[in-house]
Amino acid sequence: SENKYPSPSSREYICNAYTTIIIHELCQEWMRQNGNTAPSGITSSGIVEKVREYIRLHACTEKISIAELAARHHYHAGYLSEIFHKDTGMTIISCIQNTRIEEAKKLLLTSDAHVDTIAQLSGFGDPKYFMKVFKKHTNVTPTEYRYAYYHIHEKNH
Repeated sequence: SENKYPSPSSREYICNAYTTIIIHELCQEWMRQNGNTAPSGITSSGIVEKVREYIRLHACTEKISIAELAARHHYHAGYLSEIFHKDTGMTIISCIQNTRIEEAKKLLLTSDAHVDTIAQLSGFGDPKYFMKVFKKHTNVTPTEYRYAYYHIHEKNH
């Protein structure tokens, strides 16, 4: 394999991918032999919950990529993406964006920080990208979202 994959990083990547596949196959075989009940932490939903928790804790303070999540949790990126989507019905990127959007909503309603600042605090580096994603998820701009809340809140008081 050293001749075929000369760089250490490519060898490590290939070894990790094969190891993940082998472990997955072993788990599947174990499940077939033991009534389809996996030991704690081996189920895909257990893996997905760990990834979702990591996203919840880090999405607003760090850049997160699928490759980095997969490496952190010792899975191949394609496999992790597949089981995440199968288990949640959404992509990992959508989950990261949803987490960031929810944080942005809280910040829009609990602070009078500028939208550019909220973009940074909620994990979006680029304010224009933040506004685009926010509008895609909520059908309103961040400013419209903030205004609508205060307008409704004023009417009720």
